[in-house]
Amino acid sequence: MSRKAIERAWAERSPAFAPDRPEPPMPHSWNHAICDSCWVQLKGDREPVRLRAPRLETCCFCSKPTSSGIYVRFAPDDPLLECRERNR
Repeated sequence: MSRKAIERAWAERSPAFAPDRPEPPMPHSWNHAICDSCWVQLKGDREPVRLRAPRLETCCFCSKPTSSGIYVRFAPDDPLLECRERNR
């Protein structure tokens, strides 16, 4: 079964799993979505660990849409995070 077929099957079962629908920011969580460009700025040339089936989300550092599948751990009130304002 192809990846697109799997994504379609998930979307048919539950609209919440639709891969093209942006996920709301994680409220007061230590796990934050990060886009590729913010990852490079934050971690330099380190290779990120990515989710196998990422969803469209909002980068917690620049507020742009991303489906990178990369997450970092930061305190929910860290000043680097733009999502802290959205989560209040």
